Amino acid sequence: LSPPSWSNTVNAILNNKTNWNLKLVISPGDLYESVTNNANFAITVMMTNDFWRLKTNGISILAVPGNHDSDDDFHYGASNIMHWNDLFGTNFYAHDPYFYTNRFAGDTRECAWKITNGPTKVLFIGLRWIDAKTSRSTYENTQEVFTAYQPSCDWASNLAAQLPDHLVIPAMHYFMDTNGMPSTKDLPTDTDDPNGVNQSYINEGPGIVAWSTLKSLPNLMMVLSGHVRAHPMVKSTFIADD
Repeated sequence: LSPPSWSNTVNAILNNKTNWNLKLVISPGDLYESVTNNANFAITVMMTNDFWRLKTNGISILAVPGNHDSDDDFHYGASNIMHWNDLFGTNFYAHDPYFYTNRFAGDTRECAWKITNGPTKVLFIGLRWIDAKTSRSTYENTQEVFTAYQPSCDWASNLAAQLPDHLVIPAMHYFMDTNGMPSTKDLPTDTDDPNGVNQSYINEGPGIVAWSTLKSLPNLMMVLSGHVRAHPMVKSTFIADD
């Protein structure tokens, strides 16, 4: 979002908090382009301050990093000067009425939230973006993405199984492509072979891992996705085909 659009969005949330009965705001990643230069750094600080404005007004925040705001920004070939956990330290979630748990203590990139509204109980699970642990920061093939993302999805699945009376809504940056299917490849020119070397950017495949791991959960309601313009996926969408 541009700074004016961002400010308008935050102001709309605050002005309509009561009318909309807002409890939680979810961001599936790419809050900012990069923080490798001072201009983007200033925008990031503005967004962080606005998140605190929402929090102090009783609105919880579930934000997961995407490829632009992950700890390693491959677009610019350098690590972000401000890491995700510096932006959203553990104090950001301290005493939050809806915060449930995180995958690793002190790590804000993968968190879960519980909200009860009358008889309806919902578990929101945020799953982080994962960059390769190399200087390239992207993966050689989709199979590497499968392997890297499986532990995150297992964590989400275990949380959901522990709360069978809660509807489960995972939120992740890149769950589906624009065609509405779990993410397989970012560019259509890349190979369909998960073990094949792609010629372009590759972090494709987290949506496949997430769907394969979570689709059998009886309490899975939908999955929220960012990265590309696609609709939230309701579980029944794929029942006929999978």
